[in-house]
Amino acid sequence: MNKSKYQFDELDIQFLEYVQIILERYYKDEAPSVLAKSSLLKRLSEDPNYVHHYDEEYWAKYVYREYEQKKTNKRNNKNC
Repeated sequence: MNKSKYQFDELDIQFLEYVQIILERYYKDEAPSVLAKSSLLKRLSEDPNYVHHYDEEYWAKYVYREYEQKKTNKRNNKNC
């Protein structure tokens, strides 16, 4: 996970690690990359209160849906 681009405190890093653990259920070794490519890091950096309002399970599902949508869009663009 490329956290160096953002300034996260210890709580944020722990939060992201839990999200990553949940993502590993679906993406195994790809989970760090999936998380790094998601909009969650930017959102957490810009509005940590909003992000921490929801739990790790919520954000893991959010990242999962976002990633799957991107994959679908890429496939559809290749078929055009």
